[in-house]
Amino acid sequence: MVRSGRDGMPSFSGRLSDAQISAVSEYVASSIATVSLTGGDLSRGGVLYRLDCAGCHGATARGGALVHTGGNAPALTGLAPVAIASAIRGGPGPMPVFPVGVISSHDLSSIVAYVQLLQQPEHPGGVSLGYRGPVTEGMASIGVLGVLVLLVLWIERRGRG
Repeated sequence: MVRSGRDGMPSFSGRLSDAQISAVSEYVASSIATVSLTGGDLSRGGVLYRLDCAGCHGATARGGALVHTGGNAPALTGLAPVAIASAIRGGPGPMPVFPVGVISSHDLSSIVAYVQLLQQPEHPGGVSLGYRGPVTEGMASIGVLGVLVLLVLWIERRGRG
């Protein structure tokens, strides 16, 4: 039985020698492609995000339903830029893999820059409602308007009496 570490990866403590652990570490380090996450084009990142990512992760990067898998795409809030880039390149779970031939290094930097903007949106004032988008804000407005109409009708009815 292999015990699981705190991040879900099996614990190999006591099963590998120090030399084997070093060899595995060197292999993993040499297998990871390094990508500069600077110099991305924010507008290009926005276009690519809407084309390739928003369908699952939502327009505001707050996650969404994956009907074909019965699960949810995770929210992209609170993730480090390298985690976002790694997920794009590695495709964890049902997420597709986007290698360099599909999304260039510059485009990857652009998407990461755009997701970072979505993580820290400008606050235009008012109640943010979790930055869930215009549908949520519209529904909340309709609800508030409905309450106001009921209040006016109640006041009107009491005034006749």
